[in-house]
Amino acid sequence: MARKTKKTAVSTKDLHRMIAELQAALDTERLDHCATRSLAAIQLKACEVLQKLLIKALDLLDTHCASLLLKGEIMIDALLREVELDAKELEELPGLERVLRRSFKQFKGKIEPKIEEGKTALAEAEDELARRRGEAVKAALNKKRTIGSNDKKSTEAKAAVGNAVIEEAEKHSDNELLHAAAEIARAEVPSKSSKTAPLLGKQADPNRRNAPVLKSSAHGRCCPYCGEKEAFIEVEGPNLFMRMLHARLEEYIKPAHVKNPVLQCRACGKHHMHIAEDMPVPVDLNRTVGQDLLFDCARMLTMGMPMNRVNAIFDTAALSMSPDTIPRNMHHWMTSGLGRPLLKAILKKARKAAEACVDETPFSCLQQAGMSKKKLEDEDIARQACLLTITSPASAGYQFAVFDSLRSRSAEAIEGVLRDYQATTWITDAYGAYSSIISRSETKIERQSCLAHFTRVVYDSLNLENMSQAVTNPENREKLAEALESGTPAYYLLMVTDAIGKIYKWEATLKAGEDEDPADWMKRVNDCRSRHAEPLMTQIDKIMVKLAETYAVQKKGRTWEAARVSPYAKPIVYYMNNRKNFGIFLKNPYVTPDSSAAERSLRPLCVLRNSCNFKQSPEYMQSMCDWYTVFVTARLNGIEKPTKWLKEYGRAIFQHCVNEELNRRSDDGLDLARKFEFDPQDIKSFDADAWEPSTYMERLRQEQAGS
Repeated sequence: MARKTKKTAVSTKDLHRMIAELQAALDTERLDHCATRSLAAIQLKACEVLQKLLIKALDLLDTHCASLLLKGEIMIDALLREVELDAKELEELPGLERVLRRSFKQFKGKIEPKIEEGKTALAEAEDELARRRGEAVKAALNKKRTIGSNDKKSTEAKAAVGNAVIEEAEKHSDNELLHAAAEIARAEVPSKSSKTAPLLGKQADPNRRNAPVLKSSAHGRCCPYCGEKEAFIEVEGPNLFMRMLHARLEEYIKPAHVKNPVLQCRACGKHHMHIAEDMPVPVDLNRTVGQDLLFDCARMLTMGMPMNRVNAIFDTAALSMSPDTIPRNMHHWMTSGLGRPLLKAILKKARKAAEACVDETPFSCLQQAGMSKKKLEDEDIARQACLLTITSPASAGYQFAVFDSLRSRSAEAIEGVLRDYQATTWITDAYGAYSSIISRSETKIERQSCLAHFTRVVYDSLNLENMSQAVTNPENREKLAEALESGTPAYYLLMVTDAIGKIYKWEATLKAGEDEDPADWMKRVNDCRSRHAEPLMTQIDKIMVKLAETYAVQKKGRTWEAARVSPYAKPIVYYMNNRKNFGIFLKNPYVTPDSSAAERSLRPLCVLRNSCNFKQSPEYMQSMCDWYTVFVTARLNGIEKPTKWLKEYGRAIFQHCVNEELNRRSDDGLDLARKFEFDPQDIKSFDADAWEPSTYMERLRQEQAGS
C-alpha cells in the first residue's frame, strides 16, 4: 500500500503574519535604497562644491602668490637699503638674536610642513602664471602689426610732441636730445601732388562698348499663363551688361587625340612638325598632360591654392587622373623638362644683379622633418625647413624674384645659395646669419638694414593709445615739458618714427618717369636724399646714441645689450647693433631703405603655407619655388598674362626639340613608330634668353613701335 503524505495545515493567521513580514522587509529595502541614493546625491553635490572651491582657491593662490612675491622682494630691498642701527641697538643685537633663535626653534616643527606646502603651491602657481604669460605673448605676436596703422594712431601725438620739443629746445640750448628732436619736427615733407588718374567710367569701358550681344529666341515658346503657343507681341527687353565665365572650370579638361603632320622640305630636305596655332602641345612627347593645363594649374599654385584644391576644381578624377598626375608633370617640366632653360635664363640674369633684397620664412617639409613614410638620411633631417627669396629692389633696373628651398634657417644653408650671386649690397632684416655670411665673404659686401623692421620694433615698445591721449591733452602740457627735459625715451622714440616716416614720404617721390633718362634720375635721387634723408638720419643717430648711454651697454666692444629692464631698451639695442648699416641707401640710388620688396614677394607663398601647412619632399618644395620664380619675375617685368607668355615659350621649345629629333631620325629612315624622347642636348641648345621676361617685354615693345 502506498504511504499517505501528511498534510501540513497553515492557518490564515500565520499566512497574514508571513505576508506582513515580507511587506516589512520590502519597505526596509526600499528605505535603504532611497537613503543610499540620497547619500550618493549629497556626496556628488559636495564634490562639485569642493571642486569649485578648489578652482577658486587656486585662482586666489595664483593672484596672492604673485603679489606676495613682488611685495616680498620690495620689502627685502627696502630693508637692505634703509635699515640703520645706532650703537645702543648694536649692543642689544646678541640678546635679540638668542630670543629669535629660541622662538624659531619652537615654531620650526609647526611651520616647516606649511612651508613645503607653500613652496609646492607657489611652484604650481608660477607654472600656471608662466603658461598664461606665454599665451599672452603668443597672442600679441600673432596680432597683425602694420606700420600704416601705427602711423595713423600716432599722427596727433607726433604733432603734439613735435610742437613741444620745438618750444623746449628754445628754452634749453644745451639739451642734445631736444635739439635733435626739434630738427626732426622742423624737417619739411613733400607736398601732395594734385594730379590724380582719371577714372574710367562705365560708358568709356572698351570691354563694355565692344561686348557681343546675346539674344534669347522666343520661337516655339508657349504662354506660361494660358498655354497658347506663339501668341506673343514681342518688344525689345532691357539691355543688361554682365561679365560671365566663358567656360565651366570642371569641364575645362577635355581628352583628345592630337595628330600633327610631319613635313619635309623639297629644297633642303629638313623635316619639321607642323603645329597649328590653335593646337595644344604636351608637356613631353610621352606624357598625357597638355602644357596649357599645366600652366593654368601652376598659376593657381602661385596664387596660393594647394594642388589638392586645383585637382578638385578641374575634376581630374573624372578623367581617370591620379591626384599626383599634375604635380608630377609640373615637377618634370620645371626640373628636367622644357621649362629648365627658361628658369636658367632668369637665374643667370638675376645672379649678376648688383643689389638684392633677401628674406626667409619657415615652410615645413615632411621628409625633412622625418614625418614621412619615405625616410631621408639622418644628416638630411631638419626640424624646420625654410624658403629663401632673393629679390631686386624696387628701384633696380632689372626686376626679379628668385625662390629657393633651404634645409634650415642656418647661416650655412643661406650662404650655400647666396654664394652664387654677385650682389655687393644686400638689403635684409637684422637676422644675425647675414652678418656672419658677410664677415666670411672674400668679396666686400655692404648690408642695408631694413628701416621698416626697426620702425616696427620701436612701435612695439610704445603704448600709442595712452601716449596719444596724454600728449594731446592741454592739461598735460607741463608734464610733457618735464618729461622731454628729463629725457623720457618714449617721446624721443616717437620722434624717431616721425623722422623715418618723413624719409619714406620723400622716397615715394623718387620713382623714375617713363621717359626719364637714367642719369637724370640718379642725380635727382642723390640730391633728394642728401637734402632730406641724410639730415633726418643724422638726427635719428643722435637721439639713439644719447638714449643708449642710459639703456644699453656694449659687450666686449662688439654687440650691445640692454643695461636695464625696460621696454625701450629693445629698440635702442636693435639700432646700436645695426647702426652702421642703416644709412647705406644714402650712398646708392638703387638701394632702398627697407627689404619690403622681398616681403612682398613672399606674401603669396605665405598664403599657400597657411592653406596647406607643408610639402611632402624637398624635391617638390624646390619645384614649387621654381614655379614661383618664373611667375613672380614675369609679373615684376610687366607681363600681365604669364600663362600666355609661357604657352608661347612652351610651344616654341617643343617645336624646336621635335624638329631636332625628326632630323636625327631622318638619317635612319624617319622611323615614327619608335618611342619619342627629347634629347637633353636639344633642350639645352634652345635659345631661352630671348624668352627671359625682361628681354621678352623689350622685344614686344620694339615690335609694337615698329608696327
